[in-house]
Amino acid sequence: MHSTNCANCDRLLTPDQNFCEKCGQQTAIHRISFGHVIHEGVHFLTHADKGIFYLLKQLAVHPGHVAREYIEGKRKKYMPPVNFFLIMVGLFVLSNSIFKTFERSGNFAEVRAMLAKEQNTIKRERRLAKIERAEQATKFMGKNSNLVSLLVATPFVTLIFFLFNSRRKYNYTEHLVANFYFAGFSALFFILLVAPLSHFINSSQFYFSAISCFLLFEIFYRSIAYYQFINKKGTKHYLFALLPSVISVVLWSVLSYTIIEFYIATGFKNLF
Repeated sequence: MHSTNCANCDRLLTPDQNFCEKCGQQTAIHRISFGHVIHEGVHFLTHADKGIFYLLKQLAVHPGHVAREYIEGKRKKYMPPVNFFLIMVGLFVLSNSIFKTFERSGNFAEVRAMLAKEQNTIKRERRLAKIERAEQATKFMGKNSNLVSLLVATPFVTLIFFLFNSRRKYNYTEHLVANFYFAGFSALFFILLVAPLSHFINSSQFYFSAISCFLLFEIFYRSIAYYQFINKKGTKHYLFALLPSVISVVLWSVLSYTIIEFYIATGFKNLF
């Protein structure tokens, strides 16, 4: 059915128009069917321009070029970075629910049994409260640490890279856009390899080894991505990509550990 007005923005259409010149929607409107929904989904995933598989291929080989081209104006060529990032967040949630990535629960029952022998009631209650907070923290981080890192660490990591490259032409928001691409692709490495392997090889030693490999991959991948993003050749410019990659991982790890330990020690009392 061809309407005389655009169904989306109500702009007047001419009979020969296939697309609205104002909003770009197709002028031919038909009822939505199951086949239409499937077609739209397949088109979203596989379309040469803006398709997620095309984007993943480019992010695997030329991540910095993807981010730079998008920021500099090639917006139709790639899936928008926020869309891609949110898809990865959704896959993270799904991955956690399916694989239930190994939780470092700790031997809290043994510690509680030892504390039961403590004669000083006040001291025993204080230590038990710390043990409960430690158990809560480890369970929470076991389930959500990587999701928290994806959502919270990305702006933090962006700040580190921006400070190292503040004299260049990109502002903080443009750096954040680039990091949506880089963080999303790094997350896919965790989703496809670390999460399922940690589920099937349910071992604390393997989990920590897998996390270490993931952090090394993230440092290496992000340094290459930023080197391409900066678009300057030479050892000096690679160092300006590698150093913030290492520093951001170290600082985020220290910050996360400090917050967790502070919570275990105090329970954030008198802060809220």
